[in-house]
Amino acid sequence: MKNKLQIVWSSIAIISVCACSTPYTQPDAPIKEVPFTQVHLDDNFWSPRIETNRTVSIPSAFKECEKNGRFDNFAIAGGLMKGEHRGDFSFDDTDPYKIIEGASYSLAVKYDGKLDHYLDSVIHIIAAAQEPDGYLTTCVTNQCTVYPVGGARTVGKKSTATNFITAVICTKPPSLIIAPPESVHYWM
Repeated sequence: MKNKLQIVWSSIAIISVCACSTPYTQPDAPIKEVPFTQVHLDDNFWSPRIETNRTVSIPSAFKECEKNGRFDNFAIAGGLMKGEHRGDFSFDDTDPYKIIEGASYSLAVKYDGKLDHYLDSVIHIIAAAQEPDGYLTTCVTNQCTVYPVGGARTVGKKSTATNFITAVICTKPPSLIIAPPESVHYWM
């Protein structure tokens, strides 16, 4: 039995060495990156799913943000409305950012006026919540009782603001980001 195991392991080692010694051959046509807006899928598998994402999933995700008070938290932080901060986690702000990012990618591929208008309104609410020094975390601004580990203002500062900036830059002009340049530099 021991001899058989030695033969098997020796064979695997020899095959591995031979496989790794094959030189790399560069393909005839080098791979080039292209902007995602130049990639169009016209098939029976992905096209319907992408369209469902655009027409059903993204609007549904925005409705969940509305229902769970995600946008209200920004409006409260920006002084656009009165109320109590809602949410279970200090990082709840990231949900709208990621949905905005997905919606922005969707808009860049296929324009939808209704979605574009909705994004503008949401971005306006979020921008109102951003503090003069560029800080943007509604849980801290609204003095909610759910804090990240440590509870300090600096916890989560970089990640949540970066998510918002990433989301907005996808399709909106940089002028919508009202943070001072030194703050944007810190986040990036």
